[in-house]
Amino acid sequence: MAAGTQVTAEDIANPNPPNCYTCHNIHKTYTVDDWALTYADPITLWYPAGAEAVDYGKGNICGNCHQARIVNPVPVPGSGVTYKLTNSRYGTHHSPVANMLAGLGGYEKEDYDNSPHGSLVEDGCVTCHMADAYGWQAGGHTTKIEYDYHGSIEVNFAGCTTCHSDEDKLATELEEIQTEIAGMIDNLRTILKDRGYLGDDDLFLASSGSPLNLTADELGACLNFQMVLEDKSNGVHNYQYSKKLLEESISDLSK
Repeated sequence: MAAGTQVTAEDIANPNPPNCYTCHNIHKTYTVDDWALTYADPITLWYPAGAEAVDYGKGNICGNCHQARIVNPVPVPGSGVTYKLTNSRYGTHHSPVANMLAGLGGYEKEDYDNSPHGSLVEDGCVTCHMADAYGWQAGGHTTKIEYDYHGSIEVNFAGCTTCHSDEDKLATELEEIQTEIAGMIDNLRTILKDRGYLGDDDLFLASSGSPLNLTADELGACLNFQMVLEDKSNGVHNYQYSKKLLEESISDLSK
């Protein structure tokens, strides 16, 4: 993280899973300083036009892992180039949330608007995902938003109510947004499958021996599909950006 590279300086023979030490300087000074975060600086996010630094406060440590990887090839709108897609796992990879919050990383033909979560929420991910805990089921160090309450999936809105004062209204909006974006993801998925680009496992039907030859708009649609899908929030993190990416890609492939 300190070097800002995509790989470690050397192989780690016996890595730990994420744990307390991932985020905190535990057992170094044996004082309250041990609770300090291991990383707090702004993070630099990749996107097709380059890279940009963003500052999510305490959420920067989350964004160091939960961000988009650099994709290759990079589709350039209007380039007229035919791109060879040779990787079935092409795209931003799993959980590109830091990019989604910032509205960076998708295939854009113009500057798209963003929802305010990335700019108004002071500590980014931490504010909502580590809000006041509901027991051990949500919030706090669980980092979970949803929890099972006697067979019903509930949402821990503790980190949301500072801005969204009407919790019932927020719950309705949340359901509407997620239903809409999930439907658009399914729509684009169907189009990509019908064109022979995507398999049932949401991996692309491409390999080095059998590449897909795609225009910039076609490759961009593949990129946008994976970015919104792997964000996993169905539009909650950045509704306006997610919707625009899907709208443009559906339109491009429907011409």
